[in-house]
Amino acid sequence: MRLLDEWKEWAVQEGACPVPSQGYLLNHDRAILGKLSDNQSAIVRDSWTDVVDAPDFGAEDRTAFHLGLLPQPFMGDLKNAEIYVLTLNPGYSPTDYFGEYCVPEFREALLRNLRQEHTSPAKRNLHLDPQYAWSGGYGYWHTRLSGIILEFAKTRGWSYAKARSKLGEKLTIIELIPYHSLSGVYIQLPSTKLAMDFVKSHVLKRVRCDKAIVIGLRQADRENPCQLWSQVLRDLGECDGVYRYTSGQARGASFSLNAKAPGGRAILDWAIERWNPRET
Repeated sequence: MRLLDEWKEWAVQEGACPVPSQGYLLNHDRAILGKLSDNQSAIVRDSWTDVVDAPDFGAEDRTAFHLGLLPQPFMGDLKNAEIYVLTLNPGYSPTDYFGEYCVPEFREALLRNLRQEHTSPAKRNLHLDPQYAWSGGYGYWHTRLSGIILEFAKTRGWSYAKARSKLGEKLTIIELIPYHSLSGVYIQLPSTKLAMDFVKSHVLKRVRCDKAIVIGLRQADRENPCQLWSQVLRDLGECDGVYRYTSGQARGASFSLNAKAPGGRAILDWAIERWNPRET
């Protein structure tokens, strides 16, 4: 599985080092993204002080990649997840810099995720770990998934914390682009192909075997007629276990149980059907 191998090697060799002048980049992406820092399409900051003292703090280019942050090509247990959410790229919040440069255990947790060395099932998805409730990832994903967690907890008679932990154990997010930006940005990169190949070779196999479901938040984009998740999911046709968002639904990325978008109901139904109520 090249996606796992490439990022694990990167985390060991590059991720533990100070940020290079061009930013944190997978070697295969360097020829393309390494040029961006020269034309303001990338922001490379190497400390929390550098962030808060920046003259454009709070008004950064929404489409610029923040290459001073560790890449985040995925979050969660890649091999064993039961719910895969396919999206464009990790967002950006100043708290991302604070966490990576001022909270060593958070940075190490991010590197462990890249190495797929999870310390416990409950720690597989940091975006659902209350220890990091101040982080941008938790704020984004927990907000969207909280309604599912609450309803599942009620159905099972579990505490909210137990239901959240279970979802964090089973849900994995895979990004088309591994670099942070405030607005979703698409650029064709070698790392994108790694992600797509992994979904084709591993995720779709799990879906066909009824071991997982996949939710594609990003579909064909008129402005970017390059390869996107819709082309990968098209291989499955109308296979059960594949949930596609329209372009309009993808913009809001809603998982509300009352929304027209299918993701929230699909996750809840899977959880109720598959996760043993007697589990502790």
